[in-house]
Amino acid sequence: MVPTQLVIDIDPDGTIHIDAQGFSGPSCEAATRAIEQALGQVTAVTHKPECYVQAGQRQAQRGGLTP
Repeated sequence: MVPTQLVIDIDPDGTIHIDAQGFSGPSCEAATRAIEQALGQVTAVTHKPECYVQAGQRQAQRGGLTP
């Protein structure tokens, strides 16, 4: 299983970027929700391809198994 982590970058102008790494499906949104709510207004959200892969599919692809 791939480890998960949240990487938070703060630009000099105060813009904050949260990168949810190692997550699949909607779990990335659940992982960042509390941070986003605490920080205030979200101005943009970009989903990585992993967001559209379900956890079982990701494991099958990594393990070389056929679905």
